[in-house]
Amino acid sequence: MPNERSFFSPTPAGSGSKVIRATQAKGYSLIEVLIGVTLLAIGLLALAGLQTTSIKGNFFSNNVTQAVYIAQDELERLINLPLDHEALTAGKHDCEPVNRSGITYKKQYSTEVVENLKIHCTVTWNDGVNHSITLSTSRHE
Repeated sequence: MPNERSFFSPTPAGSGSKVIRATQAKGYSLIEVLIGVTLLAIGLLALAGLQTTSIKGNFFSNNVTQAVYIAQDELERLINLPLDHEALTAGKHDCEPVNRSGITYKKQYSTEVVENLKIHCTVTWNDGVNHSITLSTSRHE
């Protein structure tokens, strides 16, 4: 067959050489390897993007959890005060800021008396973007 290419492959010592036809050769071409590496790289980049999104989401949910703990703690403190305590006077009240994990949370609560005592506690923080969360409760006599 004159159109087939052939090359020599070394064989164990002393046995000479063996002719292997190009049509018999098995393996991957350079183009197939490049396509495979490209697809692998695209997949790994997608995973890196997902990892970044996951880290940001975990960071934000940790901050929200801390804000809820701070607001809940303040509400519990206020609910357990006597009704005639000065901290329960109607209006807005600022509290000392709280630092947790390098983030400063600012607390503010407001009280109002309609039929019963209503308390709204707002916690704000900034992690590059301003966020706030408000928890409310009411106290019956």
